[in-house]
Formats: sequence, structure tokens, C-alpha cells
Amino acid sequence: MKNRIYLLLLFLFSISNNYAQDYKFGKVSKAELEEKYYPSDSSASAAYLYRYRKTAIDYFPGEGFRMITEIHNRIKIYKKKGVGLATETISYYTPKSDDNEEITSLKAYTFNLEEGKIVKVKIDKNDTFDEKKNDFYSIKKVPFSEVKPGSVLDIKYKLISPYSKIIDDLEYQFQIPVKQLNYQVLIPSFYKFNKINKGYYFISPLVERKNTSKKITYTTQTVGYAGPSGRTKNSYDMDYFTEIYSYKAENIEGLRDDEPYVADVGSYRGGLKFELVSVEFPNNPPQFYAKTWESICKQI
Repeated sequence: MKNRIYLLLLFLFSISNNYAQDYKFGKVSKAELEEKYYPSDSSASAAYLYRYRKTAIDYFPGEGFRMITEIHNRIKIYKKKGVGLATETISYYTPKSDDNEEITSLKAYTFNLEEGKIVKVKIDKNDTFDEKKNDFYSIKKVPFSEVKPGSVLDIKYKLISPYSKIIDDLEYQFQIPVKQLNYQVLIPSFYKFNKINKGYYFISPLVERKNTSKKITYTTQTVGYAGPSGRTKNSYDMDYFTEIYSYKAENIEGLRDDEPYVADVGSYRGGLKFELVSVEFPNNPPQFYAKTWESICKQI
């Protein structure tokens, strides 16, 4: 009886370990490199072993609220066809007459197993390049080097945006499977978003709420009889709560671009859209953005 209990506990422990596998950036195991095919889909030419994203609307002194997105993607290449996925493309907003988004903290590695040893190849920043897509967007391309079947590609970066009212879509499904997905979205209570599911794969989020306090700084100008006489820096503490939405899933199947009788496979891939409804800061009137059927009827 004791042996059965021990074996059951060992089994449950192994399951929890697999589910909570730690994908630390820059650390790849031999088991990942030795894997010959994706367990849930042996036809897959590649798979995301891990997709991590954390998007937070946060306050920065002197700059106001900004959108910070942290990305960590890890891809395993199984077949020669999968080598074509060895270039990461990052789209970012670069308008001519407004502030640009910025990509920072970019690091990328290719891992290979050679004669039983793990070989790590760093991707040099000089090998990356930017292309202007149109008047509003640019694309940064990060080509991995020395990629072959068996390679593991690891990349992380931050996208810093001055546009705190726009949250990029969460994408759950891709043309290749996803072994483990871990997304977080942190939204201050001043912002209200509609959350609209797309495609046919859904993830129910875990929602938490935490209290937040930020020191808000601003400058006022002193005016005397002779005109402006100086500037005074002021500050106050702003207390609010932040809602944390966590989206986690495992073994998400891929939807390939070559699916028969499907004109736009992207519309079938699971994901989530964020539609801004309103923004209301303390001592300020609310600003409304999204239209409701009620507001449309009143306008008509």
C-alpha cells in the first residue's frame, strides 16, 4: 500500500514539474536538443517550446503612462523545412510625425548539439536589420545563424511604446504548435478595455487585482509682477489598483498556412483583441473611445 501511495505521489509530482517547466532564457537542456519530433504532432517541422509575453501599462516619472511588452520565444527546429522559420520579425510603430516605439534589450542565441556538447551561438546586433513597411510601421528582422534540424532558437526583447491606449492582440495559435504559452497583461484601473476572442481556440484567464502606488511629478511655473520668475517641481502619491490577466496553456495545435479550402487561416487561429472603451484619470472627465449600440442609437 505504501509503495502505491509513493508511486502515485511521484507520478503527480512529475506531472506538476512538466507543467511548470522553467524556460530560463539562454539555458537550453540536452533533452530539448535531442528531441527528434514534436510529441503531439510528428509532422510538425518546428514548434514553439515556449512563448512568453508580459504587457504592462506603467507610469514613468516625467513621461506618463507607457506600454512595456516583454517577449521571450523559444523555437525547436525538427525538419529542414522548419529552418525557414529562423528569422524573427518584430513589427513596431514608427510614424513620421509622432513618437516612435522602441525595441530594447534584444538578445538571441542558436543552440546546437555537437558531439554530445551544447554549442551556443550568439546573434550579433549588427546582423539584425530594419525595414520600413509603410508610413507608420517598421519591421526589425533577427536572422538566427547556424540553424539546422535539431537546433533550438532562443530570443527575448522589450518593446517600449508611448501609446498606453493600444494593446497588441494576443496570439495563441500559429502555423507551428506551441508546447507552453504564458501571457500576462497588466492594466491600471483608469483604463477600460473590451476583450474580444478571435478564432476557435480560447483561453480563460486567471484574473488578479493588486494595489499600486506611484509618485506623480509635475512642474508649475511661478509668475510675478515682472513675469515668469521660476519653476517649481511638485509631486503627489497616486493610489490605484492594477488588474492582472494571466493566460496559460499547453500543447496548442498549429494551424498551417497551407490548409485546404481556407482563404485566410489567420482568422481561424485563436487569439484575443483588446478594444479601448474609456480612460478616466482622477480629477479628470472620462474619455470614451469604443462605440456601444446605445451610444450609436443616441447619435442617430
